[in-house]
Amino acid sequence: MDKLDEISRAFTEIDAVLENSSDEIISKIPEDFVRLVKKYKSKDYEFKYDLNKKLDEQNLSDMTLELIGLIYREFICSSEEKKKYEMDINILKEKLKEE
Repeated sequence: MDKLDEISRAFTEIDAVLENSSDEIISKIPEDFVRLVKKYKSKDYEFKYDLNKKLDEQNLSDMTLELIGLIYREFICSSEEKKKYEMDINILKEKLKEE
């Protein structure tokens, strides 16, 4: 699978996640970004969001999980949460460098 296919599949999964998110979450995400996801999602790949499972139990690709992390950091979390998130990421990077 080439990178463009991988991205379009991830956008398909993100679209399904967004469609099953609360109005409170959706209101924090810019409409332009949501339109971008819808425009570039795969036309050939179908993802079924299981309403009986939590987000972390869905069968999401690694790229989708990474993009959800970025969406969370950039659009959803408060500035205080963002600082903590960035500190956690920096700690993780340092641990990876040590290994």
